Amino acid sequence: MGLTKSNAELFISRMKQWNLVKEEVQVTSQRSRHEPFSGFYTLRDGLCFCHDVPGLFDNIGVPFVPKEWRNFIYNATASLKAVLLHNGSKFPTLPLAHSVCLKEDYYSMKVLLETLQYNQYNWEIIGDFKMMSFLLGTQRGFIKFQCFFCLWDIRTTPDHYNRKNWEQRTEFVVGTRNVTWEPLVDPRIVLMPPLHIKLGLMKQFVGFFLDFR
Repeated sequence: MGLTKSNAELFISRMKQWNLVKEEVQVTSQRSRHEPFSGFYTLRDGLCFCHDVPGLFDNIGVPFVPKEWRNFIYNATASLKAVLLHNGSKFPTLPLAHSVCLKEDYYSMKVLLETLQYNQYNWEIIGDFKMMSFLLGTQRGFIKFQCFFCLWDIRTTPDHYNRKNWEQRTEFVVGTRNVTWEPLVDPRIVLMPPLHIKLGLMKQFVGFFLDFR
């Protein structure tokens, strides 16, 4: 009939409503557009990752310059995702890894970076604050030194609104200042998560506005 996938699904849905076909009848279509790129990905121990990043770029016709891309890593409760974002937003997002089996911890991040050969490309890293604690080896939870840029002390409440300048964090030594593991990436190429900052600022602004009213 020459129907597209969406139209075919709509057609069978209408047929079921008119009782012309049984309820267990389904319409599926086989997609093949992933085949030119499937050879660049490997599935190992529940992690699907790109094992040949330069080859993937050559296949899609995009010049591979690692400094022009940043690695966005996001770990939700259901899955772990890693993608490449272009700094100038001139190219689409490229998926690097995906898993629904890896746990949300330091060792999973270590496995992810090793499989992606991160030390070879040294992309800039971006993620939420929880992800930063994994990548930089800091302790999770209500800790004394939460910031990975400075030594802002969360427990000195009277200084939070009076002191503006805090000592910069210059080293990550295991066992000191809430550093539990060796950092997985260079702290100098870690970027702040702008989306989470904007959402946090808007939340504080809206809450203040409602309290003021």
